[in-house]
Amino acid sequence: MRSRFTSRVLSVLGFFLATGLALGQAIPTATLTGKVTAEGGVGLPGVLVTATSPNLQGKRETSSGANGDYIFNLLPPGDYVVVFTLSGTWPGSVSTMISWFHSP
Repeated sequence: MRSRFTSRVLSVLGFFLATGLALGQAIPTATLTGKVTAEGGVGLPGVLVTATSPNLQGKRETSSGANGDYIFNLLPPGDYVVVFTLSGTWPGSVSTMISWFHSP
């Protein structure tokens, strides 16, 4: 009787330990940052920046800040197309690849 109880307790503890280890695994993500500039290198604020990828559900959008900077956090690794749209101009785009690597 006692050994069955001990076995069950150890089984339950093993399950929670395995579950905790599985939940502790990090999902690889990346950050994409950049700066939208005019020909003279001056940052352009208010540019709509859109990132799309087959690895994304939908698209991510942000606007460039006062210095033209933009940031996308928590992106899954993969190929991306980034489109820049400024009101009254043609949109420009650039393709990029975000890789994930593990550093010990």
